[in-house]
Amino acid sequence: MKTDPDWFSVDVGGYDPLLGLSYTEIAGRSRSMHKSQGFGAAETRGEQLEYLHFEKGDRPKGDDIFEGIDMTWGRLTGGSRITSAISDVIQSYDMRDPTKSASALSDLDILLGEFLMPDGLPEVYQDTWTLKCEQELAQIREACVGAVFEALCDQHYFSEWDSIGVNAIGFSRSGEDILAAVTVKHPTDSNPTPLNSPDYSASLVIDPLKNQDHSYNVEPYWLQREHGNLHVVSRRDIGNSVLQNGPWAMFVPRPNSKGMDWFHLAPLMHKWVDRVDGERIRPVYVTPVASIIPKTEIVIARGGTQTVEIEVEALTDSLTGQLNVTLPEGWGTTKDLKLVNIAKRNERQSFTFQLMPGDKAKAGAVKFEFSGPKGKADRTLHEIDYPHIMAQVYYTPAEVKLIPLDVKVNATRVGYIKGAGDDVPQAIERLGVTVDMIDPSTASLESISKYDAIVVGIRAYNTEKAMAQFNPVLMKFVENGGTFVTQYNTQSRDMILPDSLIGPYPFKLSRDRVTVEESAPTFLDPKHPLLNSPNTITAVDFDGWVQERGLYFVGERDPKYTALISWNDPGEDPLDGALITCDYGKGRYVYTG
Repeated sequence: MKTDPDWFSVDVGGYDPLLGLSYTEIAGRSRSMHKSQGFGAAETRGEQLEYLHFEKGDRPKGDDIFEGIDMTWGRLTGGSRITSAISDVIQSYDMRDPTKSASALSDLDILLGEFLMPDGLPEVYQDTWTLKCEQELAQIREACVGAVFEALCDQHYFSEWDSIGVNAIGFSRSGEDILAAVTVKHPTDSNPTPLNSPDYSASLVIDPLKNQDHSYNVEPYWLQREHGNLHVVSRRDIGNSVLQNGPWAMFVPRPNSKGMDWFHLAPLMHKWVDRVDGERIRPVYVTPVASIIPKTEIVIARGGTQTVEIEVEALTDSLTGQLNVTLPEGWGTTKDLKLVNIAKRNERQSFTFQLMPGDKAKAGAVKFEFSGPKGKADRTLHEIDYPHIMAQVYYTPAEVKLIPLDVKVNATRVGYIKGAGDDVPQAIERLGVTVDMIDPSTASLESISKYDAIVVGIRAYNTEKAMAQFNPVLMKFVENGGTFVTQYNTQSRDMILPDSLIGPYPFKLSRDRVTVEESAPTFLDPKHPLLNSPNTITAVDFDGWVQERGLYFVGERDPKYTALISWNDPGEDPLDGALITCDYGKGRYVYTG
């Protein structure tokens, strides 16, 4: 490899003196933050070589693969002025008195604005470079003069009908009074609301008549448009976590404030103190007047009247109105009115809808909408809140997918052993089957013998330590005539049992997967009972698949196992380890990826 000019070595274990860490230490920490996948890793130090093979493009000028690539402003015409100005700011920086850099940073801002005019750069730079550089420079300037700007509210949710109390804070570490004025604005309002000096506090009135399009919501922008497996986003939005479409405050500095000659925009935030975590902060969200919460997302209609439960959560006080329903073609419901009357914010009221299919009832979405004097609401509010990230909300349509399905079930009671987390128990219950949760640390062969089948959750052999002692009991359950289904597990150091002992006969787990959702299945044993009884499985049953076809397939296996499905990603060899089964004693064992 050393004599091959197309191979290059890179020391990824290099040390950054400004960060005080090696890149492999940073890599270990970042990988350990991947909590949901159990990717905790060590932080290594010292030389660690990676080898790269040159495939095409401009060959590196030397041993350094980045040699010859201009990563400075000099790569753009006229950019040397920016490089020189930045160098001057860095050279004159006084760590003990950062405010001395305020004037030079102001000059740099002017120069940057002149250089990044729309006529001076291609459109792609206008969308990214201008905004990014201006934001970063503003943050540096504020840090140097010690400026702090906050617009705080006493709660984090306000409905479109409420007024928002705002207390704005803006000061410099030098103690100088830097504010001339503060205004608060909502994106749907044409005129900002001035806050009263000297304490800069007032109320922002949210006008519901201007907000019927719900453009005030702050949520992940990739969820705001209709989408299937792919999200449709604007190029200029890429890289942002959320778009700040909520209310914000604009701070206007005094003309002669030291180093403060720019406006500052700050989103409205709610700040509080937790007894354990200390000070916490989160965005202020302007919400619809209600959140419509279906108790299930899908109803498998196997014949007859279907019952759907809906909760209405008030996001404002004194919520009154009516909950309405829109049905797919061929469905009907009772004519009684669903009247909403909720006194306090965050309280809920429950409703039950009876859905009756006609002779030509079709699959579709049952849509729910609240309508009342304070406005309308047709979505469900969800909140993501973990200590290590900023809390955020998103919305989903308030609807239930209604699927008329002629499906036969030959099991009445199923036991389920939890794994790392999945919604399979709920999916089984939708078929009319009773599902009981099994604790592998306390269950016995006698207690599980009542089940027609037992299903093990995803990665249970990675997470449930009791499976080591309980697995022989499960194999005895199969031998006595039961059906046992194991969902995928990963071949890793946290396995409770070797993969060769998971099933009644040995097999090896692999990292094989098929990632293209539309990959066509090939049925390897079309006459096998599992593909024909109690329902015949066809290619149509794989339509509408979300994410990959499967993963962590079985590789090498005992010949007593039968593979039922084969498929592959484009240009790759077929894989047949996604679904295997075998008879064992009087029962059946199934592994599915």
